Amino acid sequence: MMAQPTRSCRWGRMPIRFLPTLVWVGALAVVIALFVDRSYQFEVVGIAQGKVWQITAPITAQLKTVSVDLFEPVTRGQTVATLDDSVLRTQMTTFQREIERLKSEMQTTLDDLSLRQDQLQTDWTETRRRFFTDVEAVRLRILEVKGLIETDRVLMHDAEFEVKCLQELVDKKAVEPYELQKAKALHDSYVVKIRENEALVAQAQTDLKVAEQRLNEFLKTQPNPPAIADHQLELLHKAIAVQEGLIQELSAQCDLLVLKSPSDGVVIQIQGNANDVVLRRPGEGIVRKPGEVVAEGDPILIIAEASPQEILAYVPENQMNLVQPGMKVKLVRNHKPTQIVESQVTRLGPAIEQVTQRLWLNPTLPEWGLPVLIKVPPEMKLSSGETLLVQGF
Repeated sequence: MMAQPTRSCRWGRMPIRFLPTLVWVGALAVVIALFVDRSYQFEVVGIAQGKVWQITAPITAQLKTVSVDLFEPVTRGQTVATLDDSVLRTQMTTFQREIERLKSEMQTTLDDLSLRQDQLQTDWTETRRRFFTDVEAVRLRILEVKGLIETDRVLMHDAEFEVKCLQELVDKKAVEPYELQKAKALHDSYVVKIRENEALVAQAQTDLKVAEQRLNEFLKTQPNPPAIADHQLELLHKAIAVQEGLIQELSAQCDLLVLKSPSDGVVIQIQGNANDVVLRRPGEGIVRKPGEVVAEGDPILIIAEASPQEILAYVPENQMNLVQPGMKVKLVRNHKPTQIVESQVTRLGPAIEQVTQRLWLNPTLPEWGLPVLIKVPPEMKLSSGETLLVQGF
């Protein structure tokens, strides 16, 4: 009789029987997990781009010096080229000479005006002195007449006293009446003289008021430069201001003729688009040479940022809702030295646009996407135009 398998043996064989099923279930779970995880990620190719500065001619002129060569590193503020300034210097000399002439003319006008003003001042002072003299003469005449009046008053009182004494003597018949008559005549003469002098004082008082009034009115007439002189000076000042303005403009242009690097970077070839290092015009001059004549706005050389600070990537339209500013991403550098570093999205473009041609999968088939700018971490050293993988998570 055969032995029946025990319960423990049956349970031991069950895992072996169901192992394929468990494997398939596990694989399905992994696929589902990967699919779910994949739906919240994007993976695109980005290109490192640095800032590019186009050094252009501010005016039409001849290149005097170009002090840098292709691929030469430059520093911020370094002089990279100069334009010929001989024409501007000649113009400035002409303007300066014109200013000197105008200043000389103004000085001559001022000297002439000063002489005329001195003459006016002298005439005015002399006239003022005459008016003062008239006033003081009247006052002196008044004082003089008043002095005579007071003297005559004293003599009149003496004569009056003598008349009184002689009247008493006449009454006593001690003297002849003739003596009394002479004393009275003398007294009366003093009275008349005092009245006449008082009349003179009254007239002099009137004359004094008139003289003082004339003096006060004259003192208000301080001499001023002639109006024609003021007009001449104003015209000279305006002419000088015009010349000074022209010189300031020329000075500003002379400063612009010294071309300096706006930032640290490297000299690169002249390009068709100042913000795209990759695009270059076939046959275009690499760097302009001294002696060439450049028109206003023409490029002389291009300076590119030595270490790009941003990465430009394009997110497909069907994944654009997965990216937002501040989102963390992985930057994968596949070629040596390989690097995988974390960064973040800094800015998003406002609209869907055509992807840079270098990032097309098929060179003949244009692609479109949402432009995204990603910050380059300090530990990652890239070159402008270098491509790398951008993974969103």
